[in-house]
Amino acid sequence: MMRLHFIAIGGSAMHSLALQMKRMGNEITGSDDAIFNPSKAKLKAADILPETLGWFPEKITNKIDVVILGMHAKINNPELLKAQSLELKIQSYPEFLAKISQEKTKVVIAGSHGKTTITAMILHVLNYHDISTDFMLGAPVSAVTETLFVSKENDFILLEGDEYLSSAIDSQPKFLWYQPEIALISGIAWDHINVFPTFETYVSQFEKFIFSIREGGVLLYNQEDLVLKDLVENSPHTVKKIPYGAPAHYIENGITFLDTSEGGLPLSVFGEHNLMNLSGAQWISQLMGLDAVEFYDAKARCGEPIRSRQSRSPHYRRAEGDDKQPHLACTKESGCSPNKMSTPGACCHAVWFQEHQRRVCWGSHGGCDTGFHNDHPRW
Repeated sequence: MMRLHFIAIGGSAMHSLALQMKRMGNEITGSDDAIFNPSKAKLKAADILPETLGWFPEKITNKIDVVILGMHAKINNPELLKAQSLELKIQSYPEFLAKISQEKTKVVIAGSHGKTTITAMILHVLNYHDISTDFMLGAPVSAVTETLFVSKENDFILLEGDEYLSSAIDSQPKFLWYQPEIALISGIAWDHINVFPTFETYVSQFEKFIFSIREGGVLLYNQEDLVLKDLVENSPHTVKKIPYGAPAHYIENGITFLDTSEGGLPLSVFGEHNLMNLSGAQWISQLMGLDAVEFYDAKARCGEPIRSRQSRSPHYRRAEGDDKQPHLACTKESGCSPNKMSTPGACCHAVWFQEHQRRVCWGSHGGCDTGFHNDHPRW
């Protein structure tokens, strides 16, 4: 058991982490100067809602194992200053999350746009196949009831990687903490100009992210983004680089179809951007243990729970779930919403046929084929 204190516990990500750590048997305290619903209600239900709003240095003692500092806290926060004076361990949200998941295979979805959509698509497909994974979403979406799920059992953790600063005392971009084995970059478009005053400075954060991927790891990148394509292809870092783009498709009577060797396959997603997101999600799903056919078959029922399950061979095996786990709904964020061509109560196919793909295992799963058979294949 750890004793954890959250400075700015009311944030979207911070309160989710506090709840998860409480569920895992840790002792939780926290403070904030403003807490709103739904964070307030959830913290109250877990009996970790601060009794009084504000900052209270007297809460900070040598009994605390880790102080977790949220982005809402300023550099002169009284509780932060007290923790520094006591020389306590102080970590940002991403640093703490990286530490508690260091034994897992980390999959990070990065990029200036599309991160949440791609992550939600992957969760949708995994849920359909009864596969549990730890995950972190950077923002709430209607597809899942929580933005964070951490377990002791799961081998993978799927993380939305943000290039913004980690905390008031840690100017490192959040995604640099994770050091993934598998990563995806969806594109680069200048953002956070208050922190990155030039486009070159902004792009350099993604260059650092590429080098943060573990040697021998895998990087998926959107080859239709020319800035990103140039950055990845000229990087000397020793990772497997796999480009992706929008799959072959056509539109008929307002419906987008994938153009496959088996004929047209109707989709609920539309537009080049969403199709590229779909392509990236398919690749990541493959690297997490689902082959192309399994991805194509993802017609998840609305409202099915994302349950905590063991791995099924060679990657995962079915096990009984926990009704308290987050639930997945058919929504636009997961790239899957019912339309007139869907089975009633079900989502349409979210798929992309690639003739030369094969199952790829990752991590320490015995007997796996790690070859690639693609020619191109508030915080």
